[in-house]
Amino acid sequence: MCALQLAHCHYGDTPGSWSSNVVETYQRAEKDGLLPAGVTAVANAIHYRHVESQFPDNDLPTTAELFQIIVLAYRLAWQARTVVESYVETGKPRT
Repeated sequence: MCALQLAHCHYGDTPGSWSSNVVETYQRAEKDGLLPAGVTAVANAIHYRHVESQFPDNDLPTTAELFQIIVLAYRLAWQARTVVESYVETGKPRT
């Protein structure tokens, strides 16, 4: 949801529904300086776990890994939310 809002507010477009499209949105925002360095790596890690979960033959992640993924996803969403709120308040992209 945050990637959708970020893309709409700052780029005037909507990412596709694939998780890789969400990663591309975060990558674009990081490159443009809207989000701090490293968010693309976090988005990629979350994406990897999402894709991996689609294959039932794989072992389930440990509880520690699941908590780490949850924390990373929450942090990523929080960072994007801050950028979107700044846009909403000012009506201008953050520079």
